[in-house]
Amino acid sequence: MIDVTIKKLWNGHASLRSNWIKTGIDRGGLLVKYKGQSMSLPILTLKKLLQSKPSLYIKSKYGGTYGLHDFLWSPEDNRQGQLFNRETDNG
Repeated sequence: MIDVTIKKLWNGHASLRSNWIKTGIDRGGLLVKYKGQSMSLPILTLKKLLQSKPSLYIKSKYGGTYGLHDFLWSPEDNRQGQLFNRETDNG
C-alpha cells in the first residue's frame, strides 16, 4: 500500500492521478491523506476507478499526460475505535 497526499477537494470529491492508481493496484492499495484525515482504497476500488473516464487530462511539466479520476471523499472515522470490529465470545 502506498500513501498519497492530496491538496484539495472539489464538491466533496477528491481526484487521483491515473499513474497513482496504477501504482496502488500494483502495490496493494492506496492510502489517501487530506488535512489530517485518511481514506484507504483497496485494489478492487482502484480498478473500478481506473476504468471510469477521467474528469480531466493534464499535461505534465515533465512530459506526457495523465488523467484525473474523481471519487467521493469519505475519510475513516477513528473516533469509534474498533467498536464494530470486536469479536464476541458466544460461550
